[in-house]
Amino acid sequence: MAYHTYFYQPQEKNSDILVYMVSYCDYPEGALPTDSLELIKAFFDATVEAAAAGVEGEVIYSSDLDMQGYPGRIWRIQYLNDQAVIKTKACLAGNRYYAVQVVCYKEKSLHNSVDKFLDSFKLFSP
Repeated sequence: MAYHTYFYQPQEKNSDILVYMVSYCDYPEGALPTDSLELIKAFFDATVEAAAAGVEGEVIYSSDLDMQGYPGRIWRIQYLNDQAVIKTKACLAGNRYYAVQVVCYKEKSLHNSVDKFLDSFKLFSP
């Protein structure tokens, strides 16, 4: 499976955001638990924990969400000795997993530009 990631790293020294990212991965037909709330919860739990472990960080917040009728989750990980934050909004839409992320310094993590970017992501019908 190919995991596709697109990112933008602002060059301004005083930027609130260090990195903006959008990722997606297409799973084989039937590989995702789209018909079981328990399995969807387990999928997102494992995804969040793996993300935290990948940066040696700590999950500070995690909550289920509905993203245009698809199951999703939003979470926040603090890492780099609590100096940096990764905030992620993700969903499962059919056989595709989407993740929208913002990486910033902790003191910038509540800035409007963080949620503005995360909330800008919309799914389009084919």
